[in-house]
Amino acid sequence: MVRYILVRLVHALPIVLLVTFATYSLLLMLPGDPVTVMFAQGGALTPQQQANLRHQLNLDKPIPVQWLLWVKDVATGDFGRSTQTRLPVSRLLRTSLPVTLQLGTFALVLSLILAIPAGVLSAVRANSWFDRIATVVAIGGVAMPDFFLAIVLIIIFASRLHWLPATGWISLGTNPTRALKYMLLPGIVVGFALAPLTMRQIRSSLLEVLRQDYVRTARAKGLREQRVVLVHALRNALLPTLTVLSLVIGRLLAGQVIVEQIFGIPGMGRVFVGAILSRDFPVVQATVLLIALMVIVANLAADICYAVLDPRIRY
Repeated sequence: MVRYILVRLVHALPIVLLVTFATYSLLLMLPGDPVTVMFAQGGALTPQQQANLRHQLNLDKPIPVQWLLWVKDVATGDFGRSTQTRLPVSRLLRTSLPVTLQLGTFALVLSLILAIPAGVLSAVRANSWFDRIATVVAIGGVAMPDFFLAIVLIIIFASRLHWLPATGWISLGTNPTRALKYMLLPGIVVGFALAPLTMRQIRSSLLEVLRQDYVRTARAKGLREQRVVLVHALRNALLPTLTVLSLVIGRLLAGQVIVEQIFGIPGMGRVFVGAILSRDFPVVQATVLLIALMVIVANLAADICYAVLDPRIRY
C-alpha cells in the first residue's frame, strides 16, 4: 500500500506541473501585465520604475523561464508576494485555506447525510413514490445554479425570517454555535449541488448489487433485510460512489468560488476571484496549485478506501 501511494504521488507530479504551466501561460498571454494594471490604477511609476519592477517579478523573461523560476521558489516554500498588497502569498493562504476547508468539509458531510439515506431508500423502494420524488429533487439539484439557490435562501432565511445571517464568517474555534449559523446557508448551497449526484450513484450501484447471487444467499440464510442491505450490499455499492465523490471534489471547490463571493466568506474562492480581477499572478498561481493538490489528494484517498471496503482489491 505504501509503495502504491508513493507511485501515485509520483504520477500526480506531472499533472500538477502541467496545470500550473497552462494557467501561468494563459494568464501571461492576456494583454498587459501586473505592472501595467498597477500603473493603470493610479500608481505613480516612471517607465524606468516599471521596467525595474518587471525585472524583479521576472516578467521580462520568456514564459517557460518565468514558470521554472516560480516552480523553483515554490519547492522551497516561497510563493512570492502579492503584486497588489505586497504581502507574502503564503500569509494570504494561511488565512483563507482553513476557511475553504472548513466550509467544504461541512458541505461534504451535509451532502452525505442527505445522499446516503435517500439513495438507499430509493434503491430499496425502486419506482415507489419516494423514489420518484427523490429523482425529481436530484434532477432539480443538478440543474439549479449555485447562485440562484444562494439568493433564494438569503431572501427566505435571512431577509424574511431573520433566522440566519446573510453574509459573514466566524471560525469554529472562536464560537462553534455562531459559526454553524454562518456556515449553514453556504453549506446547504454547496452540499445541495453534490448530494444529487451522490444519491443517484448510490441508488444505481445498490440496485445492481441487490441483484447479485451473494445477496440472494444472505436472504436465503434468513438474515434480516436491514442487515442484508446495510452490511452486505451497501458496502460494495459504495465503491463506485467513492469514485464519483473523488471527481466532484473539483465541483465542490468550483462551487465555493461563487458561494464565497455571494456570502462574503474570506476563503480561497474569494481570494482567487479578486486575484484574477487584479491580475495578481502570484496569488492566482498559488491558489491553482493548492486546488490541483486537493483534487489529487481526494482521488488518492478514494483509491485507499477501495482496499478498506473491499479486501479483494490489491495494488
